[in-house]
Amino acid sequence: MNTKLTIASILAVIFALGFAGYKLLAPPPETMTAAEIAAAGKQARAEISASATAATGNVVTAPAPVLGATSGSVRAVAIPNNGKRQLQIEFERGDKFKEIFDRYAANPDGADPELKYYAAASLERCLFRTKQKPDSEKERERFTARLKDNDPNNQVRTDAFNALQKQCEGFYGLNLSGADVSRIFKESAAGGNPAAKLAVMADAYRDQTRAAKTMEERRLSEDQLSTMRDALASKDPAALQRAGNILNYGSSQLQDRKVGQDGVAFNPREWGAAWQLAACDFGGACGSDNARLLSGCANQGYCGYQNLESYMQFNELPPSVYANAQQNRADIINAIQNGRWDWLGIAPGSGRTVVLTPLPAPPVVKPGTTTPAPTPVKPKG
Repeated sequence: MNTKLTIASILAVIFALGFAGYKLLAPPPETMTAAEIAAAGKQARAEISASATAATGNVVTAPAPVLGATSGSVRAVAIPNNGKRQLQIEFERGDKFKEIFDRYAANPDGADPELKYYAAASLERCLFRTKQKPDSEKERERFTARLKDNDPNNQVRTDAFNALQKQCEGFYGLNLSGADVSRIFKESAAGGNPAAKLAVMADAYRDQTRAAKTMEERRLSEDQLSTMRDALASKDPAALQRAGNILNYGSSQLQDRKVGQDGVAFNPREWGAAWQLAACDFGGACGSDNARLLSGCANQGYCGYQNLESYMQFNELPPSVYANAQQNRADIINAIQNGRWDWLGIAPGSGRTVVLTPLPAPPVVKPGTTTPAPTPVKPKG
């Protein structure tokens, strides 16, 4: 074997991947259309493969951008190695929702907290299907009408559509409701599942914000903040996703507050994306089979993306928002790793400072009686 040639080939591959990878990760001009941005991302990935192939004479599959990789002014972070559990993998595949729920339903009392969580999450995803009978033929006709003649993407779009259609098969006709979702989440939370605790908290928080009259009343309580910190400390990717949703919900908790390592004003669009990307870093499902990528490919023709990060960069976020989201993503990871909850706006003492007044209880009506009608008010004059 020619050692010099081998080393030269390796260096050529590294250079080729590095150069083409830079082009892939470079923010596209803001003047580009969505279709042009998607095409640019696809072309960059093709250039990675072509450049490496030319350098070695061997076919090289273009690698996806490394989740959590940082460049420029984004702070370097140590990406945690959170090994995926088998049940998490099954759930993230997207075609096991009914199977997971059936496993729970066969023995609900004997199910462990993790199975209860993913059963509730599966039902949460597919609850709409319990009452809505799927009309596969009509849905396929509508989808086919969006395809363009002789478009080379048609087959991959069809594959993505088929994958989405399979996700909630088998739920129609089940006598289930949102109350069942909440009940199973509560069972899981009682057993200690961190993501389930946040799912339960999210329900209570929605009720709280509906009853609140001021911004301060919409903030999380100290008990709620403690629950969130404990859930995030578990480094469960599902907990990260739910924590981000709660903190971004109506921007209530972080409104008018400084967040991040540099203490900047909270921006829900930048932080919402950052929480999703940070969940990827902790082991969330963010590859090419992510439901968001499948939907974007099937319904809009934005296909070929290997992970959620590149999809968000080239299809969803302007360059400035994407850059700030990456910075926030690094801050989230560092905060969780080092317990810097002040960077996330959830440190002890940052909860609401007012006590919510409970809503008045409805009048008690004894059996066999009717609710008294309200006393009519005589108009003045």
